[in-house]
Amino acid sequence: MGLLKGKRALITGAGSGIGFAIAKAYCKEGASIMITGRNEEKLASACDKIGKKAQYMVWDVTDFDHCRANIENAADMLGGPIEILVNNAGVLTHNDFVWNYLDLTPEEWDQVMDTNCKAMFFMCQNMAKHMLKNEIKGHIVNITSEMGFRPACVTYGISKWGTVGMTKGLGMMLAPRNIVVNGIAPGAITTNMMGWKDGDSVYRESHANKRFGYPEEIAELAVFLGSDKANNIVGEVIMSDGGSSLH
Repeated sequence: MGLLKGKRALITGAGSGIGFAIAKAYCKEGASIMITGRNEEKLASACDKIGKKAQYMVWDVTDFDHCRANIENAADMLGGPIEILVNNAGVLTHNDFVWNYLDLTPEEWDQVMDTNCKAMFFMCQNMAKHMLKNEIKGHIVNITSEMGFRPACVTYGISKWGTVGMTKGLGMMLAPRNIVVNGIAPGAITTNMMGWKDGDSVYRESHANKRFGYPEEIAELAVFLGSDKANNIVGEVIMSDGGSSLH
């Protein structure tokens, strides 16, 4: 415990699932956190479960016009400059989930690309400005997907290709300015996004270890990558997919 002691972190899409697990893990390791999402009820419940080190802001990451101001407001609420950003917010449509290329609509394309890729870019851009202005040695952790390494014919996979490339490019550009950027590529995880519900089997034939991953396993990686232990890891996207990508 204590890897993130005294750090201030902003975690997007943290009302449930992987984001919530990361939020819990960050507080356990000593960070003060701001979690964001669109559902205030979920965010308030998450903060109640995590404890006094957690605060929340209702924040749609696709509201690009207010991104910079929201970051500054979050910093004010946390009592100082933000040192860690975890980009976790993401969406998956039904057509993406079933690989239905022929029925994808322009509206679905925009929704997924704006949330998964465009929002991540502008969160990184505005957080970098915030960190540089405050002379912060910062960390950015992007939650991508193993789908960012596979052939992509639907919007979700294409968006994740973008986030993988973005993580590598920003890692290269920001490391000389003391901002460390890395990513995590989960496989199938026991979350609502994957259609998994409490009580369901965790068996997963396509994974080499034959099971779904757990949000807590992603959270442990996110703690490490957000800490100074990871300062010499730059622009990497670490797979946590149970060996699915080996097939």
